[in-house]
This record gives sequence, structure tokens and C-alpha cells, in this order.
Amino acid sequence: MNRSLSLLAKVLTRVGTDAPLPSVLADLALYTESVAPDTRCSILLVDPTTATLRAAAGPSLGDSFVENCDGQPIGEGFGACAAAAAYGAIVTANPKDPKCFSRCRNAAASSQFGSCWSAPIFDDDRVLLGVFSVYRAAPGEPSREQATALRIGARLAALVVVRHGEADRLRATAAALIDRSDRRRAKAAVDIHEGVAQELAAAALFLAHTVPRLHPADAVIAADLERVGTTLRTLTGRLRAFAASLAPLGPGELCLTLALDGLAVRTASQTSIEVRRRINPAVDRLVDAQTAVQLYRIAEEAVDNTVRHASAKTLTLIAAIQPESLVMEVADDGVGLAERPDALARTGIVSMSARAARIGSRLEIDSPATGGTTVRVSVPLATAGVLEVHGASRHRTKDGPRREVGSASR
Repeated sequence: MNRSLSLLAKVLTRVGTDAPLPSVLADLALYTESVAPDTRCSILLVDPTTATLRAAAGPSLGDSFVENCDGQPIGEGFGACAAAAAYGAIVTANPKDPKCFSRCRNAAASSQFGSCWSAPIFDDDRVLLGVFSVYRAAPGEPSREQATALRIGARLAALVVVRHGEADRLRATAAALIDRSDRRRAKAAVDIHEGVAQELAAAALFLAHTVPRLHPADAVIAADLERVGTTLRTLTGRLRAFAASLAPLGPGELCLTLALDGLAVRTASQTSIEVRRRINPAVDRLVDAQTAVQLYRIAEEAVDNTVRHASAKTLTLIAAIQPESLVMEVADDGVGLAERPDALARTGIVSMSARAARIGSRLEIDSPATGGTTVRVSVPLATAGVLEVHGASRHRTKDGPRREVGSASR
């Protein structure tokens, strides 16, 4: 016990100092090992630029083991650490289990451990920072005390990372990647709509003018050309629809509600799911362009998850205004996450969490054992960009303070 307290004191006294981050995290790993005997710990941090986990500490695991952990892709099949990062939840696994390690079986076969317990490391805004893992020679689930040590280790790791400024770097990198992705989507949408879609439309128009001029003896050719023209028009329509999905909120537009309506209509028309909408049109007055884009992308990802994984009969899309916040929800009556843990790695939780943090919000996912899943984002009105109250709008100024302006109109 004295050694454990000494190690904990050492970690806490080094937090926020100039001590190298890997060194402080190594002390934290040693502290956890002292309170959970017969275990070994590793700490991996997220690299947002590559969507991988990079080794930060593993003082008792040996260099070769730590090197094998370095650069793990976030996702299913790469082990408990990668799965915990993808799921956003604690994962327990046997390194010999081919399902958990289906995409890195060589590493699993060489493991000297019988169990691995991994917990995601989140900051207060649920931005994923990394994964805290505990290894044990014997297979099995963690005891209550061991599970508590794992959770405490993950929370202390978050404190250490945040206080060392690494969280700010990760947040800034994630935000930059999101912005770059959105800019590329917008550019691709313009290129498709104004480029190849226009050319296909022009070709279809040319055929429509050419066919009537053909000699009657060329009826077979005319019929073939008409079919080509029909195909071209169909392709043009699909390309324009795809371009619209890439950038549903055009440059300078704030029609979040129209974009959400379009998402609901497309989902209902392309699937057998009954889509219900409760979208308050006044939401458009409360959001700036950045908030609108991030909320739409979160809704798009959540709806796609329902369609692909939930086996749902109904889906409800909500955009509502509460006294202190703007709330968006995507709820379904599907099987829930408890019945499909293998799908969690594909739910885009990291991306949705990063987008929520980008606009000063937090992502909440509720999936009870009885079924159904609700993805919820609540944006404080103070950070939503524009706030209309009692006929007047308060706009965020460039320097941060707000100023009163006249009533906004749609």
C-alpha cells in the first residue's frame, strides 16, 4: 500500500510540470499495476491523422510487446485496445480469441497473456484521447476491484494527458481534419455538379435534338440513341443527388432544417424504415454555418448506422429548441447496441464525438438492454452562433462578446 501511495503521489505531483508525458504515463501504469497485482498495463494515445493508436507507455511489458501495440488501427479485429477505442466502451478479451484479433492473428498468437481489459480514455467532452489497458496471464473477466482500477487508471490518464496539453493538440488536429474533410466534400460536390454532371446533361440534350433528325430508315439507331439519352439523364440525376449529399448545406446557406428534411425523405424512400420527423424550423435562426454542418453530419452518420445495423422499423429525427440549448436526436427502435457489439466499431463514434466537440457540445448515446438506440447532441445556445430571443438576435462578434442586432427573418 505504501508503494502504491508513493507512486500515485509521484504521478499527481508531476501532472502539469515539464516532465515528459510518456514518463508520467509510465508512472501511472506502474501505480495501476501496484493496486492490481499480477497485471501489466499499457497506455496508447490516439493519432487523429491516421486513426491509429500510438504507444505511449508500457513499462512492464517489454519493448517488443509495446512496439507490436504501436500503430494499431482503430476498429474491430485489431484487439481489445482498438475495439475499446472504436466502441467507446470497456472491452474484455482473450488475446487468443480469433474473433477479437481476426485482423492481427500473428500478434495474438505471440501474446503471453490470457486476458486483456481495455478502457477508452476520454476528456470531459468525450473526445477520445487514447486507451488504457490491463493485461493478465490468466484468462477471465476482471474482478470488481480490477475493473475499478481500470476505470480509475483511464480517468487519471485523461487528467495527465489534458494537463500536459496533449488533449488540446489532439482536439485541434481532429478539428482540422474535420474541416479539411468538409472542404473536400464541398469541392467535390461543385466539381461533380458543375463538371461531369453538366457534361452528361449536355450530351443527353444533344441526343434529344439529334434523334428527331434521323432518317426514318434509321429507326433502330434512333431507338438505341434514345435509350442512351435516357441512361445519361438518369446518371445525371444520380450524380446531382450524390453531389447534394456531399454538400447538403451549400456555401453561405443555413438551412439545416431543409437538409435534415431531405435526409429523412431520402431514408424513407430508399429503405423500408418508417421515418418520423419533429424538426422545428426556428432551429435555422439559432445556428451558424459551422454548427449546421456538424449537426447534419452527426445526424447523417447516426441515420446510416440505423439503416445498416439496427434492423429498425421506425426512426425518429428530432431538431428541437429547449430553454438553454438546441437539441438534435436520432432515435430508432432497433435491436440496440447490446445485441450487436460487433457493429459498434462501425458506428463512427469517434467522428461523431469529434464533430460534437467541434461545436462545444457532447455526444450522448443511449441504448438500453431492451433495445433501441438514441444518439443525442445538445448544443448550448451560448455557443450555437446565433441566438434569437424576443424579437432580437444576439450574434457572436469576431472578438467573442455578443452584440444586439435587429430581429432576424427567414
